[in-house]
Amino acid sequence: MAADKTLVIGSTGHAHVRCVEWRDALNVNIVDFARVLVNCRPLTSEFLNAFKSDFFEKLRIQFTRLLDSGGEIVALGIASQRATKSLASRLPDDTYSWSPIDIVTVEEAGDSIEILETDFASLLTKMQRWRYWYRLSQSCLTRELVAYYGGAAEMEFHIDTHPLATNRYKRPLAVMFTASVRSRKVDHGDKLGPLILLPDVPELDSREAVNLVLEDLGFPQTTLPPEWAEGLIVPGVPKLTAEIAGRNATIEKLEEEILALESQKTELEWYRKLLYESGTELERVFSTCLEKMGGTISPAKYSQEEFVLDFEGRRSLVECKGVAKSAQLTHLRQLTSYMLQYQEDEGVAGHGVLFVNAWRTLRPSEREDEATPTFPPNVIEQATQFGIALVSSIEFFAAFCRFAEGEVGGPAILRKVATTNGVVEFT
Repeated sequence: MAADKTLVIGSTGHAHVRCVEWRDALNVNIVDFARVLVNCRPLTSEFLNAFKSDFFEKLRIQFTRLLDSGGEIVALGIASQRATKSLASRLPDDTYSWSPIDIVTVEEAGDSIEILETDFASLLTKMQRWRYWYRLSQSCLTRELVAYYGGAAEMEFHIDTHPLATNRYKRPLAVMFTASVRSRKVDHGDKLGPLILLPDVPELDSREAVNLVLEDLGFPQTTLPPEWAEGLIVPGVPKLTAEIAGRNATIEKLEEEILALESQKTELEWYRKLLYESGTELERVFSTCLEKMGGTISPAKYSQEEFVLDFEGRRSLVECKGVAKSAQLTHLRQLTSYMLQYQEDEGVAGHGVLFVNAWRTLRPSEREDEATPTFPPNVIEQATQFGIALVSSIEFFAAFCRFAEGEVGGPAILRKVATTNGVVEFT
């Protein structure tokens, strides 16, 4: 993450940073930025009414992750306002509902100002009067922050307060809060990134105030046009705007197509797990392949077999093994036991399928030779005797690739699996 990668929420048109309006704040990955500058001036009571009930909850989670990663939040605040819409289940949102640390503003007024730090001097020196000051709420930790670290029962939290500017009686007009979290069981803790709250300067235009903060953060800003200038129409601009919108629409369509292709690519690459997985994931890949080729898969019914394959009126009990060596007789004994249970339940002899991903830690080219056979002679002899198809992951993967290319039909492969006693040959 670049050290200077900064996102501005609530103000647009600033140089060298990414800017989004409040309504689009959840459309960006906040955690991908080193710093987020939050402009609270739009968050008035009327504006807050427009947001869905979970909007700020999702933001608090993202901002918690940002602070956990050492990221920084800088907020241009205002005296807190609260949404007027009625919510039966919880308190209405307010200006600072986005914050993972619960912030309160105390409305008073005065003109005694002492600047303690010069980090944001461009803004702080513009302040002639103050109309509120900041403090933490009595329970300043939001549920999202506490839950992220495993709950208050597991962790201890502490918040340091570092004023940047105060009034005469030391109430913070600008302040930096830094949270620390420590496990109650392990003797070490982590310090989160800072949350910096700056004052509202009503004499400044909202974008001008943001510009001053960005300048202090090291992002040179050019003079921005006033808001009324955006309504002036210059000949040729509407046409270019329409063309840009058309190009953007084309880009969005291409991006959707690329995402679809990437999804298909990822799905196909998933089948490579036939050659290196074991356990439940190997069972899932193999059963999916059988289904795609036309088989019907159902959960284990007769004992502890992995699953049941039905194809062309034949039923096979399937066992999958991913092992670091060759197949063993013990694998056959397990499957034989399931087949005997099937015969007892159904009154007819059953067919078994043992799918083995042998020598799975080796490259495929290093398998299936004299030193690394998938099925030793004694396993082949017993499987043939008891009516069990032995399916090698190497051979099956090659057959499945031919099926995916359209070179061979799925039923032809399934017929081999469902009817063979002994080693299944797909050539």
